Amino acid sequence: MNDVKIRDYNHSDRQKSLEVYDAAMPLAHPFLEDHVLKEHRQHAEEFLDYPGDKTFVLIVDGQLVGFSTFIHKKDMAGFFIDPNFQGRGLGKYLIEHIKSQKDEINLAVYKQNSKAIDFYQRNSFRKKNEDGKFDEPSNAYYLEMFWKANS
Repeated sequence: MNDVKIRDYNHSDRQKSLEVYDAAMPLAHPFLEDHVLKEHRQHAEEFLDYPGDKTFVLIVDGQLVGFSTFIHKKDMAGFFIDPNFQGRGLGKYLIEHIKSQKDEINLAVYKQNSKAIDFYQRNSFRKKNEDGKFDEPSNAYYLEMFWKANS
């Protein structure tokens, strides 16, 4: 890895972003049924090009290897790193960049996704509650987490 950068998403990134999503999502969420994964993918497709939403893309040596999408300015709708590039500090690089652009970040993460919860906690996110909330469509519990600048 020689050249790592983050930039704003543009529509030409759509196909590669969805490829990263398709590689990362099932690995992070093996507990979700296929119909739930399909529903989540439809949301990802909508969020990428939705007016007013913002997506940051992570580029390594000219290749898009990750992205994070925000809705309503401070609500993270997704954070994905290509599994072939995980474990190299790139997720931390992306989250630090995002934190430099935001005053507050909210997100929801499935309780079974302990790897993601650990990642967010290592990067100064806190749980809003310990018990989580039940998401009926996915038949799984999720935690709400947040980060605030200067807290």
